Amino acid sequence: MSQESAPNNLEGANNEVAPGQNQEQIEKPPEKEVVLYQDIRSAVEAEGDPDLESLLRSVERAAVHYAEIANAHDHWWDTRAGRVTDPEEVERGERISGRRTIAHNVLSDSLNALSRRFGEDSIDNEWRNGIGLDRNQMGTWGRKVARYISDKKLKEHGLGKRS
Repeated sequence: MSQESAPNNLEGANNEVAPGQNQEQIEKPPEKEVVLYQDIRSAVEAEGDPDLESLLRSVERAAVHYAEIANAHDHWWDTRAGRVTDPEEVERGERISGRRTIAHNVLSDSLNALSRRFGEDSIDNEWRNGIGLDRNQMGTWGRKVARYISDKKLKEHGLGKRS
């Protein structure tokens, strides 16, 4: 069988498109970053501790905030990189980059605070190693979790999945 005609099944998953459904509507398994987030959320909910819930909300807000600023940074960079000569525009890019760094630091700090609290309460915090300590890994985790949170909120309000 040629590669072109080979079935597109991953680990036995059924990827067939139902009548009236397009490829984008097929539910995909959650990414590992989202699974880690769901595990964290489940652990916090199981504890029922308002302080842990507050720390988790701080992580969620930090992830969403970081993703917003990182996306703005990426957009600025993608549309202007190497072509900016106006000093005001260069300064704007530097401000966006600075805000991105600060937002990333807040995300890192909030993850570390939640992880420390898990450790203090003898709750498994291996998820922190799963997210990673590298800035890129944390940033990727934050962006994917922010997207998941946003998509979930849209779905809750009947607005469907964004593209």
